Amino acid sequence: MRLRTLRTVVGANSVVAIAGMIISAILNHIGSVIAFGSIGAIGILVMIASTTTNADSKSHASGDDSISGDELEAEVAHLVTKYAVPEEEVRGLIRRSVTLARKNS
Repeated sequence: MRLRTLRTVVGANSVVAIAGMIISAILNHIGSVIAFGSIGAIGILVMIASTTTNADSKSHASGDDSISGDELEAEVAHLVTKYAVPEEEVRGLIRRSVTLARKNS
């Protein structure tokens, strides 16, 4: 399940839980208030855990996230001279990978 979908489901769960707690409190059903509150709290804890896990896995997915612009330029220059590939193709590939990374995050 995508994180965006999980957030939507947990948000809807929270709205229902809050409404259930309010209605149960008005009707003086304390057990129902506790049940709705527990369901809402568990949903939020699941969302927090999945968000943390997803953020940790993304940060460890790539080998080196600390590359600077100057280092990237040096690597592009090295690839272009060593393997005789067109520089525009290399830069286009970098642009597409950045766009893909932004779209997936």
